This record gives sequence, structure tokens and C-alpha cells, in this order.
Amino acid sequence: MKYLALVSIGIILWPLLEYLLHRFSGHIYRMPAIFFNEHKAHHAKKDYFAPTSKKALSAIIFLAILTTFNLFWLKTFEAITFSAGFVGMYLFYEYMHHQFHITEPKTKLGLRLRKHHFYHHFHNSSVNHGVTTTIFDKVFKTEVIAKTISVPRRYAMTWLLDENNQVKTVYQKDFLVTGRASN
Repeated sequence: MKYLALVSIGIILWPLLEYLLHRFSGHIYRMPAIFFNEHKAHHAKKDYFAPTSKKALSAIIFLAILTTFNLFWLKTFEAITFSAGFVGMYLFYEYMHHQFHITEPKTKLGLRLRKHHFYHHFHNSSVNHGVTTTIFDKVFKTEVIAKTISVPRRYAMTWLLDENNQVKTVYQKDFLVTGRASN
């Protein structure tokens, strides 16, 4: 039971760190520089994600620090168990964030989270910092719920458009693509 609790705490703490890193390192303080520069590139270039090698190196360093820090009050296996929950949720975040950009939503929740995320990308980057959850945007009062998300055509997600380069009918009440189509 203790180990289940430790894994659960790790799972719950990741979305808080996700929110804080994104809001403060990605937008307000803009540091460390490597994080900020990769995040800025993600906002500026369609379909850009930091290379896996950079993410893996960052995750390994952070995991080593986290596990070492946990050893001050947890036994070794307990620290590893907590860290496993935390890293598991981080991997889930990475997967989901990438999916938001490249695949159609399969559920109403998936659509709602995409709208939340793309409002951040295309309307106001000082709000909607959560990716896997909107909870901390609610807690810190940085959530904006938009009925329709306007997406500049050059950034339009491939899954959003039909074969005529128009917003698919199923998404027309949720997304509007602005700007002219290139010929």
C-alpha cells in the first residue's frame, strides 16, 4: 500500500511540475536557456519537438537529482518507486503532447485538451500552461476556455484539415484556420 501511495504521489506531482516549468521556465523567466530555446522553437515551428536525446539527457539528470533528494527521507526502493511514478507521468506527458500535434482527438476530453493547448499556442501564451491536465490552470487562475480556436494556416495541424485543405467538418465549431492556403 505504501508503494502504491508513493507511485501515486509521483504521478500527481508531475502535472504540477509540468505546469510550473512551462509557465515559469518557458514563458516568464525564460531559463534555463536550453529549455527556453527549445520551447521557443516549439512555438515558432510547426511540428517541432526537442530532440529525444536532449529530453532523455534532461530526464536522466533530473531523475538522478530527484532520486538522490528523495533518499534523504525515503529508503532506496521507496525513492525509486516515487520516481517511477513521476517519470511514468512525464513519459505520458511527452507522448500526449506529441499526439495533440499529430493525431486527431479520439474522445471529447482529447478535443478539450487540444483546444486548451492550442489556445496557449495561437491566442495567448501567458495562459493554459497545462498539457496533460487543466487542473493547475484552474488552481492558479490561468485557464481560458475558448469556444473556437483560430489557427494560422501555416501552423494548422495536419489532422485538422481535409483533402481540400479546409477544416474537417467535425472540427468546424471548435477550430478556424486563418490565412490563405498556399497553391
